[in-house]
Amino acid sequence: MRITPANRAVRALAVASAIVAVVGCSAAPAGSSAPSTGASAAPYKLHMRMTPSNAAWIVAQDQGLYDNIQLDYELVGYGESAQLFLAGTDPVGQESPWEAARFQSEGEDISYFGTPSALRFNSGVIVQAANADKYKTLTDLKGKKLGHPGFGTGTWQAFEIIAKANYSLNARNDFQLVEADPGALLGLLQKGELDGIIEFTGQTATSLTNPAFKVILNFSEDWEAKHGGQPLVINGPMARRKWLDENTDVARRLVEGVDKGLQWMKDHPDEFKKGGKYAHIVEGEGWFADAATTDKIHEFLRNGEWYLKASDYNQAWVDSMYEFIQQGQGVFADTIPPKDKVFYLPLLQK
Repeated sequence: MRITPANRAVRALAVASAIVAVVGCSAAPAGSSAPSTGASAAPYKLHMRMTPSNAAWIVAQDQGLYDNIQLDYELVGYGESAQLFLAGTDPVGQESPWEAARFQSEGEDISYFGTPSALRFNSGVIVQAANADKYKTLTDLKGKKLGHPGFGTGTWQAFEIIAKANYSLNARNDFQLVEADPGALLGLLQKGELDGIIEFTGQTATSLTNPAFKVILNFSEDWEAKHGGQPLVINGPMARRKWLDENTDVARRLVEGVDKGLQWMKDHPDEFKKGGKYAHIVEGEGWFADAATTDKIHEFLRNGEWYLKASDYNQAWVDSMYEFIQQGQGVFADTIPPKDKVFYLPLLQK
């Protein structure tokens, strides 16, 4: 059953059609500057495609927080981000660790290399509060109408893994699936047209503050509780391996700059409210669904529960994420690549 068309363009078409807006400095070829950090050296120019969850990256550029890096970016939608990175020539992208594993399994030498402002995977499965006694766990929704934001999203792929690893369910076969725009899913659930929905993080935050809804599964919390206490993330920096080997110091400085951008967000919360300087970025993340949602997300931001810091990229976290990725065998890949291919270990934090 299908409500709206999915963003499932083939790679060639994705490059031509998915760009939403161009922001920032004039475009420059990826990797066009030498990675020198000398005071008189020209800044390293890097082009990337960002989604609304990458606010700290944009803030770091705008506030001059990068060490001799000039970030030129395009703001694109979630459905296009992975396709554009994979199909394009940009050396650095912003996707989930399991998408890095999928790219590796498809023959693309791409590795995940840090967690600065990586979005904690607070997405979840939501039901009507009136049905909370009937649908207490994911297992109770088996055979029911379940809405989701798209088969091509990292959120859907993660749901497939969680359903398999923690509930012994086949996500594709054990539910009546309804694909719809994430902004419409809460409305469809409230009208009773769906029994449950899988949502992005912003909409999940809205459901936490609205008494009409009940979150019965938070992906990160569920994984943390059952697999070593490490948080899942839905994105983070990844890059083509050749670029990482040749520009390890640039990648390290990029991580440091984004971490400073995240701290700036925490220090200037009013700039991420309606009317704030960066409201236009986080609006696409669902921060302004209502005043209660905005307050809840700002609470998460202050408490370090919305984004991870660079220091979270350590061996324990990588081991836990790789365990999650291994559960994806047969879901997004027939063969899971080695850990040191999926993750760029030279940049692990001590």
